[in-house]
Amino acid sequence: MKTKFLFFLLSLILIGTVNSAAAQAKLEISFQALNTIEGYDHLSRMHVFIDGKEVAKSPEMIQSKKNKVSLSVIPGEHDVRCILWAEYKEEGWMERTLENDFSFDWIFEKTMKLKKGKNKLNIVFDIKDNSVKEK
Repeated sequence: MKTKFLFFLLSLILIGTVNSAAAQAKLEISFQALNTIEGYDHLSRMHVFIDGKEVAKSPEMIQSKKNKVSLSVIPGEHDVRCILWAEYKEEGWMERTLENDFSFDWIFEKTMKLKKGKNKLNIVFDIKDNSVKEK
């Protein structure tokens, strides 16, 4: 009897885990810097915030190469904020913002309705236009 109860309890836990994983919204964010000036192709990474909380960082890669970061959240409406950081030998890692003496804020912000399953966001940082766009 005790064994059957433990098996039943374990089954409920496993079913709950599978169902909660299936009920997640997966967000894949791809990004790239266009029109990078020679000699300024910095090692970069993206920090992703959902509803004000940092939830993911991308792998480090030079900014002119397409990169991506994936994360899972509860489906629904969320404030998504993506900030590109760059590494400098003297200063270390820095947010790429006007405040840190960059030519523009390398920040993307959007309220998104994320559904169960896959959601995609493609961001382009265009140095020529000093702009951040959703592609």
